[in-house]
Amino acid sequence: MRVLFSIFFAAALFLTGCSDRRGSDKSIAVGIAPIAALTSEVAGQGYRVVTLLPEGKNPHDYTPGMGELAAAARCRVFFTTKLPFEARLVHAFPETTRVVDVSKNLQLRPLDVPHHHDHDEHHHDHDEHHHDHEAGDPHIWLSLDFDIVIAQTICDELCAAFPEDAAQFRRNAKLLQERLADKKRQLAAKLAPCHGREFFVYHGAFGYFADTFHLKQISVEVNGRESDPSHFAELAAKMKTQNHPVLFVQKEFSPTIADALRQNCGATLVEVDPLGADIRQLFDTLADAIVQQEKIR
Repeated sequence: MRVLFSIFFAAALFLTGCSDRRGSDKSIAVGIAPIAALTSEVAGQGYRVVTLLPEGKNPHDYTPGMGELAAAARCRVFFTTKLPFEARLVHAFPETTRVVDVSKNLQLRPLDVPHHHDHDEHHHDHDEHHHDHEAGDPHIWLSLDFDIVIAQTICDELCAAFPEDAAQFRRNAKLLQERLADKKRQLAAKLAPCHGREFFVYHGAFGYFADTFHLKQISVEVNGRESDPSHFAELAAKMKTQNHPVLFVQKEFSPTIADALRQNCGATLVEVDPLGADIRQLFDTLADAIVQQEKIR
């Protein structure tokens, strides 16, 4: 697979060399939209940010096409969070591209895995959709504290790659970090009455959000697999103890179990996109639904 990607990149570089490269010196590659949005805010005017994962695609099994590879081959920096599709690309980037892991200065939380699924440890599965427990929770952009650190990492790396615009990067990063800190304060005040509250999600992407605001996420999926009958029964029992429970769902996942929980437990389904570009709007959506549920308990 690595050889195949190298061939693709060689072709992409050839195509790039045969095309108009004006402005390509100020292009930055990023794996996913949330990190791309932070990068755009730090980079500012005059820089082009190329996002390799298209909207609606699953980062666990997506393979970038020739168009994305050609765009990436022109970039001087590649910001990665080490998601599976990014990990496959890292070794194929040209040597001229600076590859930066934005999680390098972060202490990752462990993934939430229910204890009654310990038998899965004996089932060896190479499917890339299943998270690596030892690596920790990969959804780092869903922590406002981490976003502040990531913004600084992006700034430092851009200063090294494009020193002529270092003052611009530092100014933009400071403003972004202030906005992120303000958002955290707003959400903390809004969610203060909900301390200890459980909320339900289809895909367990929101552990950092839960930790920050003293909440607990309960996931339909377990280790990348859909709920088995015992876990479904446990979820249904928990939901039935709540008035008007909310289940956060994502459009790329199968709606079958979510619909069953809606019908059996009266759950309200709220669609969210943890890979969307507007992180702050996502946090507002989560907080508003949790607070509304608290008000009608």
